[in-house]
Amino acid sequence: EAVMMLYDLKELGIRFRSLDSPVEGDAPENIIFEALFTAMPEVENARRALAVTRGMRQAQLEGRYLHRAPVGYKNIRTGEGKKGTVKSIVPNDDAPHVVHAFRLFLSGMGQSEVLQHLRKRRFKGDKNKIARMLRNPVYAGYVVARPVGDTPAQLVHGQHEALISKEEFDRVQQMLAGKQQRRENTWHDHPDFPLR
Repeated sequence: EAVMMLYDLKELGIRFRSLDSPVEGDAPENIIFEALFTAMPEVENARRALAVTRGMRQAQLEGRYLHRAPVGYKNIRTGEGKKGTVKSIVPNDDAPHVVHAFRLFLSGMGQSEVLQHLRKRRFKGDKNKIARMLRNPVYAGYVVARPVGDTPAQLVHGQHEALISKEEFDRVQQMLAGKQQRRENTWHDHPDFPLR
């Protein structure tokens, strides 16, 4: 792509010049140097992106939560890291709402009912927020280390405080999976809709 751009510029009468390259004149061999000097910054950017991605995965494997805090937590910075401050999460004023949502769902309430109960307690959110909350392993004290290259995603014990137990989280996941399976079965086997 860079070589094609150089040809287009040359047709317009514009010559490529680099302050730090020895390319001079119109020799055909200079095409190699021009392509090399235009590709090197692209390679360097790709190398930096890979290093950042690997660094983030390593931090996640250490149990650090690196993103914007989910409902029930807030982001903080501590002075414990090798390079200065380390990003972490701690429970905030919404943490009791999260715990209550999990307990209500475990008692047999649906997500809409859970949302109605939480709104009575001045919780701000919608059904999608409840659905994401119930599926997020962060609340059980875990962090998802994202996949990098051929390395798959991994669930790691986090450095943050859990709001619910792993057992409660696992039961909620089983309940959600059971409801999803029932919904799929009724969807496909409905006699009024044979073409679905």
